[in-house]
Amino acid sequence: MVPSNLKEKMKKILLLDDDKYLLSSLSTLLSSWGYNPLCFTNVEDAESYIRGGEENKVDFAIVDLFLLGARGDALSNGFIRNEILPKGIPYLRLTSAPDLVPKDLIGFAILDKREIELDFTPLKFILEEVLSV
Repeated sequence: MVPSNLKEKMKKILLLDDDKYLLSSLSTLLSSWGYNPLCFTNVEDAESYIRGGEENKVDFAIVDLFLLGARGDALSNGFIRNEILPKGIPYLRLTSAPDLVPKDLIGFAILDKREIELDFTPLKFILEEVLSV
């Protein structure tokens, strides 16, 4: 368990994905790399957190393409397009259908879920590159 005073100084990574197993795995991994993962399975909870004030500012976001719902892609794309995720926050898309990510919503990168579960190196490289001080 990370002491709260240290956790406050860790870079916050927002994870938005309806796959609870993947969220748990990524959360554990990100914590082991020294990040503070914030896990959300739906846009409403992520938005509520982000709108909670300056102390809830995130440093990076990992957003799934298809969330649970009739138009799951519209939900996740709206999270970015409608500026629920504040402009200027770097993000990447996580999906098993990379070709379906709209060109204007690619963010920093697209990571294929089928590949990332086998090799987390690309994710670590991206986070280190984007979040280095």
